[in-house]
Amino acid sequence: MDNVTYNNPVLLLEGIDLPPRLIYPVFILLLLTYLIILTTNIGIILLVSIDRNLQQPMYLLFCNLSFNDILGNMALLPRLMFDVISTDKSIGYAACVTQAFFSHTFGTSAHMVMMIMAFDRYVAICHPLRYTSIMTPAMVVKLSVSAWGTTLTLVSVLIGLTLRLTRCRSVIHNAYCDNASLFKLSCQDVSINNIYGLTFTVVLLGSSMGSIAFTYIRILAICLTRKSKQLKSKAMQTCASHLVLYMIMLWSGFLAIISHRLQIPTGVWSQALMANMENVSHVPLKQPIVFTLEGFIVTKEGGYPLFVISLIVYIVILVGNGTVLLVIITNKKLHRPMYIMICNLAACDLLGGTAVMTRLMFTFLTGEKTITYVAAIFQAFCVHTYGSAVATILSAMAYDRYIAICKPLHYHTILTTERLVALCLLAWFIARFKDVSPNAKKFCTILFIIVPPAINPIIYGIITKEIRTNVIRLFKSTVSPK
Repeated sequence: MDNVTYNNPVLLLEGIDLPPRLIYPVFILLLLTYLIILTTNIGIILLVSIDRNLQQPMYLLFCNLSFNDILGNMALLPRLMFDVISTDKSIGYAACVTQAFFSHTFGTSAHMVMMIMAFDRYVAICHPLRYTSIMTPAMVVKLSVSAWGTTLTLVSVLIGLTLRLTRCRSVIHNAYCDNASLFKLSCQDVSINNIYGLTFTVVLLGSSMGSIAFTYIRILAICLTRKSKQLKSKAMQTCASHLVLYMIMLWSGFLAIISHRLQIPTGVWSQALMANMENVSHVPLKQPIVFTLEGFIVTKEGGYPLFVISLIVYIVILVGNGTVLLVIITNKKLHRPMYIMICNLAACDLLGGTAVMTRLMFTFLTGEKTITYVAAIFQAFCVHTYGSAVATILSAMAYDRYIAICKPLHYHTILTTERLVALCLLAWFIARFKDVSPNAKKFCTILFIIVPPAINPIIYGIITKEIRTNVIRLFKSTVSPK
């Protein structure tokens, strides 16, 4: 259907290709998730609306988050459930644009509201005597309106830039419609869309992470300088839930962004691989499939110094990381969680360094820029595995340091050998995420929209004492009325 019809009013969603035995289980799972999201978030809004004790800035701001969760999921999940059980994958262009608008509105407003909630916690803990005078009902309304106003403006420009484009394709390579999928339907120059989209993402995530980091560093400093158990208890009770929600939202959002960035290359590679395998029976083995690496543009004389520098760097990588591995493996005193994780990091560095540096040195030395298809795929696999594994291993190491410092007495009972092995295996499994099927990537993009909304009310209900108490009281009064 590509490059045949222009500005076709009907698009085709690639969706999720499920085997017949999984169609109804996945549909039921999505339906239950949708019902949980609606019930819990509507319940939170009603509870805050009914109970005057909960009509405080923090809970009123949380109502914004619940409303946003409902909005985002109503735009996505009904259509997703329909696609799972139906063979009809077509969707109108207007409906696709609407879904993209609301999916981006959901993600952007979630960050905006989280920033305001962080400011609210900062004022409540660092300036408690001025809290009621700063966070007045009028201020809460102004902050909420500014969050939604900024969100709608940014997203409207984002979608508006896409609407100006003509379309020469009609297949959406995703499980749902979003801006990137829409502007990829065009054969026009989409540089402006890419620049604005990248700027939009960087500014949003940068301001979000920056403001959250600033407020929590300030809160931590206040808690450490003031010897008040009540203050620390208040900070833990209210800030913990907010921080947990933010991290869930942030990481699921990163996962969605990464998955979408990898989705097109995966399709291209798989199609190329299938095409080449079909043609390989007609091509003599003397003519292997080769590509040309653009590489660095250097003269023959300039290649030798670069080769020497690359060789020295590679030797340092091999000797340094090899020594670390050897020392930790041979010394039983170093067979502790932190050093075993460092071993994983060293192995990861060896993998990445070998995959890149050897080919780079060959190019500098010979000037040869051709590479076989198999070698290109292998190098890409190793490079992406290296990048992903480093991030996941460092996360596991951060968790190890957290347990060692914050819970030293429980360190050996928490980080047992079995759990350590599980953490390392999980890190390498996640590193292979780039090579899983497109279906898994589509599921990961969906997680961004369904996981935070489903978990938000539960976390606030468990951690926040006021909401938990009121929910229990309301449940008791409903079950056993006087």
